[in-house]
Amino acid sequence: MGKRLTIGSEAPDFPIDSPWHGKTSFYEVSDGRPAVVVFGRYLGCPICQMQMDDLKQGISALTSRGANVFYVLQSTNETLTSVSRESDWPFEVVTDPEAKIFSAYAVPYGNPLKLVGPGLGQSMRRMKEKGFKHGKYEGHETQLPAAFVVNPDKTIRLAHYAKNIVDMPTPEEIAASLP
Repeated sequence: MGKRLTIGSEAPDFPIDSPWHGKTSFYEVSDGRPAVVVFGRYLGCPICQMQMDDLKQGISALTSRGANVFYVLQSTNETLTSVSRESDWPFEVVTDPEAKIFSAYAVPYGNPLKLVGPGLGQSMRRMKEKGFKHGKYEGHETQLPAAFVVNPDKTIRLAHYAKNIVDMPTPEEIAASLP
């Protein structure tokens, strides 16, 4: 795992092998626009499903500011297409089953105790109310999430490394960091 990215660091480019758009890259898709890059664990994780739903509900706060939005998961394209369609997501879902993008952005693993933190109980209740259930296990079970805002010049504007599995900014909080 490399050194954590900080404000002003260059955002690493990464390949996107989308089941819906073919092969491209982060730099190519972001195309000189600000970008939001969010890291979750994997599609079967109900907390991640809820975070993806929160991002989906708050997407206009980001896109209205001109941002391209990417959600990176340690799932495979096969898992993604078996449970969803492209139209389900108003952002680019990037599969990274080998965690190479996670590594490039220095998104750390936690340990079982580090996954637990303030807000987990409330998140678990919300998850249950919304009907999110655990699916296929993929990637690293102790993977922590993260969120980044990338300027059009490809430098980091916001780097949020979560302290636990639910320590993530809302779409509105991320939008406040956009240029």
